[in-house]
Amino acid sequence: MKQTVQIHIIAVGRLNPGMEKNIFLHYKNRIRWPLEVREFDERKLPTKKRREHLGNLLLSAVPYGANVVVLD
Repeated sequence: MKQTVQIHIIAVGRLNPGMEKNIFLHYKNRIRWPLEVREFDERKLPTKKRREHLGNLLLSAVPYGANVVVLD
């Protein structure tokens, strides 16, 4: 069974218009694999609850069997 590369970017925060978004769009258009972006922004919650909630959201967004690379 042939597996295809799928890229999922699961991020805390939103990519705002500007230089970073332009660079992202440039590279997004150059890659040949499917790309899915999911952004989570939960600033309204208190810090302790926000960390736990975001952690759960991030883990639930990772596809089953995926290789994970974490960047900070």
